[in-house]
Amino acid sequence: MFREKMYFMYNGRRSTDFGIVNCSVDDGLFREEFLSSRSINETSVAGIDIPHFEGVKREPRQLKLRFWMSESWDEKKISEIVDWLDVDYYQPLSFMPEDYVYYCLPVDVTEIVHNGLKEGYLELNMRCDSPYKYSPITSLHQIVDDYKTIEIRNTGRIKITPEITIVKKGNGDITLSNLSNFNGKPLTITNLEDGEKIMIDGEYETIQSDKYGNSRYKNCNEEYLWLVYGINRVKVEGGCHITFTYQCTHN
Repeated sequence: MFREKMYFMYNGRRSTDFGIVNCSVDDGLFREEFLSSRSINETSVAGIDIPHFEGVKREPRQLKLRFWMSESWDEKKISEIVDWLDVDYYQPLSFMPEDYVYYCLPVDVTEIVHNGLKEGYLELNMRCDSPYKYSPITSLHQIVDDYKTIEIRNTGRIKITPEITIVKKGNGDITLSNLSNFNGKPLTITNLEDGEKIMIDGEYETIQSDKYGNSRYKNCNEEYLWLVYGINRVKVEGGCHITFTYQCTHN
């Protein structure tokens, strides 16, 4: 919930840099989107009253925001605020103290509501890039001599795949197995060289080596690592320095 939080960050800047606070101007109660909108995918067949259910499509979140300008403004201040908010791609939005991050940008009509004395608030409709909100980015680094089981906590109920960076210790193979994901298969990369750095992005299914570019696909079984809700016990086989970078995803 973010309505009761006064301060926020967007596009790398704090709202206090512009004399702006998050506010509510309704009846004293906070109204917030509980779940993202969704639509039903279904097919109707002539002569049958009940349509065939094919699933649910989740729509990206929409955040309706009001930002009070605690200081009277002039044209220079308005120009600075426009430059800050007028973005062409999704930017991170978080409310202080930080708990979740939304990736969003302003859409529809943006209005200044004021009293004619250079006092008032901004109304923004922010569209997110997905139906979800995210925890702050987490990075977990471990040193593995031969094999080691690492616990990674996914606090979101949506399964995610982390970005993985591996620096090999000695020549050989690396195998990653999530012992907590019973449907998952081990990820294996063979014939790595001592000191070679491998970067794996399971979401986009990319594998990059600092020595051989993307040619390491032929050494990988492309069974990417997924983190399920709760504690994930990830077994790492093969000497390496390994870093898991991820954001937990929440409804």
